[in-house]
Amino acid sequence: MQKQLLSDMLTSSKVKYKPAILVAIIIIFFGSVCIVIQLFPTRLGNIVVDYFAFAAGILLISDALYKLRTEPEKPWSYQLVRLCRLIIGVCIFTIHALQFIYKV
Repeated sequence: MQKQLLSDMLTSSKVKYKPAILVAIIIIFFGSVCIVIQLFPTRLGNIVVDYFAFAAGILLISDALYKLRTEPEKPWSYQLVRLCRLIIGVCIFTIHALQFIYKV
């Protein structure tokens, strides 16, 4: 059933940009692999990863706090997921801050 739906989607006339999407995915994949191979053995690679982790941690923390504050009437299951997002963001930020400080 799923194979039939997938083949219908791919052969549908609504999907006009299949080759362009596949080429973009291939370029992004191979470009990222080349960057990772060249960047990670250096000290700059570690610093870049730490900065991106800082940004991701801050994004998770700020998003969770904003959602918890603006939508307190949501059910507890939503609030629990947001609380987990907050905890994960704090952990990511703390781990990479310590790695950056102690240069581990």
